[in-house]
Amino acid sequence: MKIQSSNTKKIFIFEPNGKEHERYLCPECSHTRKKRTDKCLSWDNKLKRGYCHNCLTAFFEYSPHEMRQYFVPEWKNKTQLTDKAVRYFEGRMISQKTLNRMRVYSDTEFMPQFNKEIEVICFPYFISGKLINIKYRGPNKSFKMVSGAELILWNIDCLNEYNEIIITEGEIDTLTFIEHEFYNTVSVPNGANKNLEYLDSCIDFFKDIKKIYIATDQDTKGIELRDELIRRLGAERCWIVSFKDCKDANDYYYRYGSDFKDVIQDAKPVPIKGIIGVNNLYVDIIELYHQGIQRGKEIGFERIDECITWELGRLAIVTGIPSCFTKEQLIHTSLGVKKISEINSGDSVLSYNHEKKYNEYKKVIKRQNFKKHTDKLYKITLKDGTLIKVTESHRVFTGTEYLQIKDILLSLQEK
Repeated sequence: MKIQSSNTKKIFIFEPNGKEHERYLCPECSHTRKKRTDKCLSWDNKLKRGYCHNCLTAFFEYSPHEMRQYFVPEWKNKTQLTDKAVRYFEGRMISQKTLNRMRVYSDTEFMPQFNKEIEVICFPYFISGKLINIKYRGPNKSFKMVSGAELILWNIDCLNEYNEIIITEGEIDTLTFIEHEFYNTVSVPNGANKNLEYLDSCIDFFKDIKKIYIATDQDTKGIELRDELIRRLGAERCWIVSFKDCKDANDYYYRYGSDFKDVIQDAKPVPIKGIIGVNNLYVDIIELYHQGIQRGKEIGFERIDECITWELGRLAIVTGIPSCFTKEQLIHTSLGVKKISEINSGDSVLSYNHEKKYNEYKKVIKRQNFKKHTDKLYKITLKDGTLIKVTESHRVFTGTEYLQIKDILLSLQEK
């Protein structure tokens, strides 16, 4: 029998022994555990689904022709909280009115972290009144959700009522916002987990949302979740909520109390990369006002230095004057002599290094074709018999400086 993991989507082959309930090694985590022989995967042959009590991965019978069917838990219609749970939420400054609104209740549930049934707080996940999943919270921040049930945002129905929403990293933070009448608050189902598959099934709920406040925890994992939510939901409609020196929303409420609503009022839009504000240029503007435009670095060529100077730290590439060579002009390359019309970007051509005083091959960064020249053409024959066809505006290095052909001809006529 083939089964599929809900975590990695991998397919595994099992050989059931015919019993209704069976135990197997988990293909997702058993090979990484100290107790590698512990059969932590429970499989139900009747329901055709399984659950690992260690890594919490759900497994389903694989069928390439059927859509994946999620397990739907039964709603027990419980609304009572134990005294222990009430004291816990009172310590978090969350009222029973808010808990009743969100139908939070107490129950007992088998928790794999303790390998037994214990008292837990239950956070039911609904869509349009239909129960989809339940998150169980036990002691020492132990969590689990219903095996095989669909992951969705907690309080997702509020997305149908508001065009501005708040996204938190956990149910406690969502309850904190709702305590302050921010009923447009949802929580991700699995904390700062990198698995954001729940957004795929929930994405249609966001189509009419104009503004999204990202209120995740301010630790490393929370920031990673924040950035991924922004990337998927669109930076143009996201605002970042800051909790000052606090870790999360509930911590902020516990510390600052009635000032809690300031976190939304003080939220900042996602900064757009490449935008520079006036504050970033203030010193430069004042310096420009008092000292004027300053000359940059000169390169030692008088005619160029008269026209332009350079800012250090920037790369400037200066090419020849347009239309200074004809397309038949021969150029020395690392692969032999080629016509200039055959030279392409990436070819290595022979050039003179003025600093090191020798010839070397340099790669062509960019090729640019110019319109037909209007200057006069001159034929120049060198001592070795090389013939060069150039325009009168072409510059030639004479050994000490660059001069245009027309200037060289003028100096020869004067002689």
